[in-house]
Amino acid sequence: MAEAASERQAEFAESQRLEAARIAFLERDRGKEAARVFAIQTLRSYRRAVVHRAPPAGEQRFRLRLLASYRYLKRYVRS
Repeated sequence: MAEAASERQAEFAESQRLEAARIAFLERDRGKEAARVFAIQTLRSYRRAVVHRAPPAGEQRFRLRLLASYRYLKRYVRS
């Protein structure tokens, strides 16, 4: 059970790392405002998918990843 929790934590962290890389790329390529707009649109989409368990959020593994990404994007938009 501890191993499964550790795997989930690793996936959670990896999802947040990937979102951070995407945002950093957008900031460099298109500017901070474009990155912020992207983050807002994406977090809304992720939230909607999780709430409605729409694909791919219907599967536990992808749901967790979307939640992790959502949390990262929400923090990014607030900063």
